[in-house]
Amino acid sequence: MFDDYADFDRAVRDPADPRRLDAAYDSGDHLHPNDTGMKSFADSIDLTALGLGRGCS
Repeated sequence: MFDDYADFDRAVRDPADPRRLDAAYDSGDHLHPNDTGMKSFADSIDLTALGLGRGCS
């Protein structure tokens, strides 16, 4: 059982073709995210929902 999940696919998919990684986040192999994609992963997590966002900027 779990409380929630992180939808990393949603954070980096191409809105024009949801089956693909958005070019802005593609490392070049069409499978793994680049640094911008990894930041998108991190930014997609709501730290306050985890009780961790207090005092973070």
